[in-house]
Amino acid sequence: MEYNEQKIEIAKKLNIEKNKISYAKYSNLFEISDCKISIATDIFQKYNLFFNNCKVPKLVLDFPIQSLEFKSCCFEDDFTIKDNFNGYVSIENSIFKNYFKISQVKKEIYKININKNNFNDVGIFENKIFNFKFEENTIQNISVSNNLFSKEAYFNYNSFSNECIFFKNSFENLSFYGAKFNSFVFFQNTIKGSLNAVNANLNFDFENLENKINEQYEEINKNKKEQDEKSLDKFANDFRDSFRVFKNALIKDNNLLDASNFHKYELYCKEIELNFKKPKKFSKEWLDKYQLMFYRNLCDHHTDLILNLKWLIIVIGLFASLYFILQVIQNLDLNKCGLILSLAGFILITIVYYFQDIKKFDFFACVASISVLNVICYKPKLIFGIANLIGDNTHNGLENFLFTVYTIIIGLVVFSLQKTARKNSIVPS
Repeated sequence: MEYNEQKIEIAKKLNIEKNKISYAKYSNLFEISDCKISIATDIFQKYNLFFNNCKVPKLVLDFPIQSLEFKSCCFEDDFTIKDNFNGYVSIENSIFKNYFKISQVKKEIYKININKNNFNDVGIFENKIFNFKFEENTIQNISVSNNLFSKEAYFNYNSFSNECIFFKNSFENLSFYGAKFNSFVFFQNTIKGSLNAVNANLNFDFENLENKINEQYEEINKNKKEQDEKSLDKFANDFRDSFRVFKNALIKDNNLLDASNFHKYELYCKEIELNFKKPKKFSKEWLDKYQLMFYRNLCDHHTDLILNLKWLIIVIGLFASLYFILQVIQNLDLNKCGLILSLAGFILITIVYYFQDIKKFDFFACVASISVLNVICYKPKLIFGIANLIGDNTHNGLENFLFTVYTIIIGLVVFSLQKTARKNSIVPS
């Protein structure tokens, strides 16, 4: 069939003017520009087509094609790739007003490039995809479930505005380089090869992660009946599984520094989960919750050396201050127990108050450092609390009690400090 006959056939099938069609012989590609097309599926099977600045109605691709490219197009209805599709699809700089879906493709898709588009809703379910590039897109909601990505899966530089769920997928190699997330759930997935999450905004503190879990809970359950609602602790567990998968993939790549952050997020989620469950007092889960809270506040789960050092200074400074107060009270022969307990309680309340604001906490650490410096200069033996209990013990009961409590606390702080300092031990093997 001659080129002109092919051009007439395409124009007729797509219900457009034939002058809207040009032909690139070197690539055997027909370009259709600046028109609103009607869908003719047999044309997609016969020719390599490139649509530029076109309006596209509802489109379902469930058959083999050569190649199909869209650039600067407006998809006015659903776009679906499904069942018996096979071939190459490229979509760039386009707008999707409704649903974009790749679902239950039986044959392995050779290659899909989807770049710099604007989506409302994206669903990618139960497919075998050889090479997948989905990059620099803006997406309101996306769900990716039960897919096999057998080579590369690139989700680089995407901006995920609302719901982002990856569930039960298998990835050979996965990249979220430079991606931006508002909410991110990544659970029951496997990553066989490498993971690249560099410059992705997966940086959480405890409070904003708790807020995101609450937001996800409200968004998912807002249209569900009460008996169908998923509980908050289960949402927290889903987030925890997300971070666990990332942590394991990074450990496999020997990237322990980044893995430590995801391990930290995993522990955040466990604490949030236990908060939601409200375990019974002194049960194992209750103790776990407070242990997680302790290490989060002490050293951010062995990832913040500076925070750990500040607490070391505060503990030594507080002990030195109490010891000095005790000596003064003993020399003045006042009511020792009542006054000491009152002062200790006042100092404890002050610590709690200052800890709520990081700037105040830093100020408190600076003040405590004055006491530490005095101890180092004039009586450094006091820093080693247990040394004061060994040998010729001439201390009274209150002093022994103070040294014992201090020894236990400083032991925990120093243990945490050395563990935080050793970067190769902050992630469990």
